[in-house]
Amino acid sequence: MTETVLLTGASGAVGQGLLPDLRRRHHVIALTHSMPVAGVENIVGELAEDRFGLDAGAYRALARRVDTVLHCAAVTRFDADPQTLHRVNVAGTRRVAQFAADAGSRLFFMSSAFTARAHLAGGKGHGAPANQYVLSKVAAEEALAESGVPVVVLRPSILIGDSRTGRMSQTQGIHVLMSSAVKRRIAMIPAHDEAPIDFIAQDVLARATVALMDSGRTTGEFWLTAGEECMSLRQVTDLCLKYSAGSAVNRVGPRLIPQQTVERLIRPAFADSLSARELRGLDRLQLLMSVLDVDTPLPSSFGSTPELPALGAAHFLAALETTVAHLAAPRRRSAAR
Repeated sequence: MTETVLLTGASGAVGQGLLPDLRRRHHVIALTHSMPVAGVENIVGELAEDRFGLDAGAYRALARRVDTVLHCAAVTRFDADPQTLHRVNVAGTRRVAQFAADAGSRLFFMSSAFTARAHLAGGKGHGAPANQYVLSKVAAEEALAESGVPVVVLRPSILIGDSRTGRMSQTQGIHVLMSSAVKRRIAMIPAHDEAPIDFIAQDVLARATVALMDSGRTTGEFWLTAGEECMSLRQVTDLCLKYSAGSAVNRVGPRLIPQQTVERLIRPAFADSLSARELRGLDRLQLLMSVLDVDTPLPSSFGSTPELPALGAAHFLAALETTVAHLAAPRRRSAAR
């Protein structure tokens, strides 16, 4: 019998990457805010409202149909305001947990591997700003624990493109950074050379998620990361420079400078000469690097359970190179003839 899955966040980067695998094995209902998602059944609702903003009858009817909830909806911008992050990422997760309890369904929650570095996300030390996104994911996990609803927590690291094509369902901040490095349009990255940069390809995340769902699990925590097989920041930037165009603006490529050096020396020395836009760009970079500029890799569940076979360093290198090559490829423009 085909299982019915309620998917939140179906239009987001993670949701879009999951849909092809989900649709092949399950009937998918997408809870959408406004824009319909192609190829699945859609129900318009508001994640953070009581009963998702549905009337009592519609809510009960939906609950009767759903076997599993896959909760991927989230505000993922590191610089989003705390109120928005709390409303969607925390209050919305509480509503989802309540729905799973009302439906008697399984609940899978797409969290973040960077909850492992929550101690770095508070903005303490070296003047780094608080990473409110990571803090909201920690709060969402705490809300689920308080709810008492059984849950499978999935913790993916940075999402990159498909491991075979490099295509990404949506461009995110890390892709802008890599593209800027490819084009040598970024002079500095505030992190040290050996910082472990962890990626997972969107198709690998999709297969792992569906495999865990199909295993019948109802509880557990799974780190969907490269772990010890991750690459250093220097390896990542060198790979980006390998695909640089000959007409690059900055022929040296980005310099890797530890965050504390940026705060103690570079900001004071250059703050007056940087435009507001350049300062905002530096702030965004520091937010991104606040949980990346570390010494130890993330934990990983690959190789620890039959649903998650081991993936070696060669896989992660090849997957990242495919994404970088896709970002570096010239975009063809169709012109009217």
